[in-house]
Parts: sequence; structure tokens; C-alpha cells
Amino acid sequence: MAAPGGRRTHHTVIYLSWPEANAFEALRALDSHLAGRPLSRADWLIGAIEPRLRQAPDDASLPVHLRARCRAALEGLDSERARLSPHRPGRPPSVY
Repeated sequence: MAAPGGRRTHHTVIYLSWPEANAFEALRALDSHLAGRPLSRADWLIGAIEPRLRQAPDDASLPVHLRARCRAALEGLDSERARLSPHRPGRPPSVY
């Protein structure tokens, strides 16, 4: 999801303590093993948050503006996945 086919990306920096970063990477490594393929940080993070994001628009206990924001974010993810990604030969993306 992190810009296949040369699309622009938005870089986000999240500062974690060493124990938090180790927990993040340990869980990503576990999920990569279970998926049978390496998961980039971006792919893993989206995969981890998307199920919760999909529940939010139907949660009547949330304020209307938050449900609308989650709905708009989901529409963006869905439209990005629907776009055709041109095949570009070259080096595969790095997985850290």
C-alpha cells in the first residue's frame, strides 16, 4: 500500500521508546511469519488499523464528525486499491 507504481507518499514520523519500537517490530515480524511473506511497516500498520476503522462508521456512540472522517478515510483506501498499478520492473521495495 505504500505507493506501488511510483505514487506519491506521505511520510509520517512516530517517535517510540526502544521498548515500544521493539514491541512494534516483534509483532510485525510475527504477522509477517503468519502471512508467509515479509510485510513492510506501512502494509502492516494499515492492516492492523483497517479493521477498527471499518467498524467506526457504524458505531452510533461516536460523534457524527468522527464517523464521517472514518468513512472518508475508508473510501480513500478503497479507491486507492481500485486503481490500476502499472507494472514497473526494477528493484522490489525494501522491507526493513
